[in-house]
Amino acid sequence: MEMLIRQLREADRAAWQRLYYSYLEFYKSEPVAEATNILWSRLITTNPEIQSAVIEDDGTVVGFVHFHFQLSSWSHSSHCYLEDLYVDEPFRGQGLATTLITEVKRAALKKGCSELFWITRSGIPLPEASMTNLRLNLISCAMKFCFRINRRSESDIYRGFCLRDSCSVGL
Repeated sequence: MEMLIRQLREADRAAWQRLYYSYLEFYKSEPVAEATNILWSRLITTNPEIQSAVIEDDGTVVGFVHFHFQLSSWSHSSHCYLEDLYVDEPFRGQGLATTLITEVKRAALKKGCSELFWITRSGIPLPEASMTNLRLNLISCAMKFCFRINRRSESDIYRGFCLRDSCSVGL
């Protein structure tokens, strides 16, 4: 088994869409063709509005991550929002999600971001060992406020992580 992480390519459309629809199903959401097409175009343009990476197993795309950078009113640096993360079910438990998060962290640090965050459904495990290996520091304190205002539903949880040893964002 040879894993490769790389940017999404035009030729990945069918594999990506299959995984994306599985992702939507996991979140109990229905795919909408127009929205899927808009997302796809945002992902694969020359200067993508939304960044992406995929992970391959022996040439087959088995997972993806979508993320983008945001200006911050709390600090001089940008923040990175990890919007979507999905690994095909047969490939879970092998550290592929951690590998994709590592790629997002790499891109965020390259961009000079001070924070990496995402919103996810409660009950989705976030292994402490993975966060330690990634050297991400869980932001707690002020995030309780963000948690409340950022919830899209009762089952969403805000997860924020400092990318540096200490954050200067008023936490």
